[in-house]
Parts: sequence; structure tokens; C-alpha cells
Amino acid sequence: MGVRSATAALICGLALAWPGIAQARIDPYAQPTLVLEVDKKLEVGHRARVTATGIAPSLLLLTIFVDPLGATCPPAATDRPARAKVLISDLSVGDAYSVDARYRPMRPGTEMFCGYLGPSDAPAVKASEARIVHVALLRAAVARHTVPLALRRHGFARRVVRALEQHCRRTSRDAFACRFKAQFEGYKLVGKGGVRLTADGVTYRFRVRAQGVHFVLTDRNEERR
Repeated sequence: MGVRSATAALICGLALAWPGIAQARIDPYAQPTLVLEVDKKLEVGHRARVTATGIAPSLLLLTIFVDPLGATCPPAATDRPARAKVLISDLSVGDAYSVDARYRPMRPGTEMFCGYLGPSDAPAVKASEARIVHVALLRAAVARHTVPLALRRHGFARRVVRALEQHCRRTSRDAFACRFKAQFEGYKLVGKGGVRLTADGVTYRFRVRAQGVHFVLTDRNEERR
């Protein structure tokens, strides 16, 4: 038996053992399909997974974008609004495809995920998924830790930080209002302000009076060491 005959016999045997192997390619006359899967829970500043799956009987272009204002998806990808965040643009897919993208929402509210399969101006099929983006929870321990951390980063002495007394009260899911003081013989510091969790991380702004001198401490004017 020649090499070609042996190879053909092996392929035939595999096809009989696993019938699905002979049907690996999609029927060229099948209808294209597109399904968008988006993480159920979206939070500001946290990355989410967006997955597009479906069938493309021939090579077709896949485009996915997000409208942060949650408007209804337009008829074609070329009609997307200027504010839209493009996750995938004109990616060629074929057969049974599965494509992942990552997205990090920057604001709370309803957002619309729009997917298109086919020509950008006249897609063969489209899909959409709406999600509500929630504000992440700022933990009380993080808010309390932020006050001494801010004092250290702004150059206050260790003795001041060790003498610190503080009280932080939650004002929303992502914010606390804090009051604090540090006092020992010959020294007095009092301050108040807010700690907030944003898409860029924890931020703060404190008004402080130390030895009669007023300061405004923020995460943006920290001393760089």
C-alpha cells in the first residue's frame, strides 16, 4: 500500500470512529449567527469580558462596540455614535468562531453592547446586550487606611501618624467622610474630608490644620519620594 493510500485509509478510519470529524467545517449554505455574551455584573473600573460566538459559513467581518449612554444599537457598525468605545473592528471570522474582548466601564449607568457580522455598512446579522454598570463598593477598612497613608505620603512625622485618631462615615457605596486629629505635647493637628473610589482607584481630599497652618491634602499633590 502506498503512502497516499495509507493516509487516505487512516482519515477514513478516523471519520468512521468520530463522525463529527468529517463535519468540522460549517455548511456553506448555513445562515450566519452572532451571540454576544457579557459578564452579568459590571462595576466601574473593573474589567469585564465580552464574547462573540456564532457561525460564519464564509469569512465575514466582526465588529463590536459599546455605547456608554445605553442607546439602541444602530442598523450598521458604520452608524455608531462618536462616543462609542470600539472593542473589535472588522475582524475576519469563519466557521464556528469565538472571540473575546475586554472592556473597563468608567461610569455608572446603562450601557449597550452592539455586535455586527458581515459588511460594516450592511451586516448579515447583529446582536445586542444591555448591562447596568454599578459603582464598586469602597470598603470601610480602605477608607480608614487612607487617612494615615495620606499623612505619611505628605511628609508628616511618624509620631503624628501614630497619634492619629479618626472616624470615617459612609456617605455612599463609593465614598466616606472622615474626621481626624493627632495631638500630643506641643503639637495639634485636625482635619476632615472625603475618600472616594473611582475608576482610577482610591482618591481623597482633606483639609488639615496643623500648628495653625492650613493644608489641602489630595492624592494628586502627594510628595513624590
